[in-house]
Amino acid sequence: MINDFQKISKRINDPIIKKIDILNKNDKSIIHFLKSIIEIRKLLLSKGFNKKEINTILKNFTKIFLFKKFIIKNKGIETLIEKNNVPQEIIDELETYLKIDKEKVKDEIFRQDNIKPRRKSKLDLWIRYFFLKKVKKYLRGVYGYKVHARYASNDGKLKSSKRFQYSFSNMHWDFALNAMPFVIYLSDVKKGQGEFKVLNHPKNFKQNLYLSFYDYLISENVGISKSLMSNRVGSHLEFKDKKDIENNITYFDGPKGTSIFFAGRYILHCGGYPDLNQTRLSIFLSHKNVYMAILNYLLNIFFIF
Repeated sequence: MINDFQKISKRINDPIIKKIDILNKNDKSIIHFLKSIIEIRKLLLSKGFNKKEINTILKNFTKIFLFKKFIIKNKGIETLIEKNNVPQEIIDELETYLKIDKEKVKDEIFRQDNIKPRRKSKLDLWIRYFFLKKVKKYLRGVYGYKVHARYASNDGKLKSSKRFQYSFSNMHWDFALNAMPFVIYLSDVKKGQGEFKVLNHPKNFKQNLYLSFYDYLISENVGISKSLMSNRVGSHLEFKDKKDIENNITYFDGPKGTSIFFAGRYILHCGGYPDLNQTRLSIFLSHKNVYMAILNYLLNIFFIF
């Protein structure tokens, strides 16, 4: 079974990867952090990175460091995943907000954004006192929420993308550091209908968040085919490991009303495309975080290109 999900061992001779690996192991104090990023900045300059790229890397490394130090309040976030059921009255109210013409959705995942429950409705109060209360156990700065719906339909072409070639091809860690989605099925979801799934083996894998962002930037610049986007692990899992990988997947199928709450930045997961002639309807809850907003604002001022 694969153990190195970010392929650090195969790239450790790269001096930049080596420095980022050292940073991840020694970011226990501001002194160690500052020393590491000064060294990384010098190395990036020597490798021909321009000022904008270097500032982007250092800004996001600083964001990761401060997020780990001041916004996370419970280390249990790294293994958080819960499956449950939502009360029927909440499901009924959620359905009143849906405006999806299913007949027009073909071979795509259609997203309905900006669902805004009526203030102090049963749904609004349930989200605030159930979902947000859960998030507040793990993160500081939580103050509000967002809701959107996704309807996936496969009429024959949806799985043509390499990203969804196998059940594990879209396995990823969410990009947002504070991602903690709450997924609710609004249709019965059986295996093969785009059910949520996780890879069990990496639950104890200590992900290098700094490396994840560095790889993301490189992939954005030169293309994923020429670099490794290590927050999208599924893109570099190999077919020869297909049997072992699929035996290690937990499939979260379930009836309408099934919910999954998890730490998207830490749990390797995906919600696959449905099989041919299958569909899936689901609701996603996410939280708003004032500390993240302040952090982003201040870093954008400090790291001016």
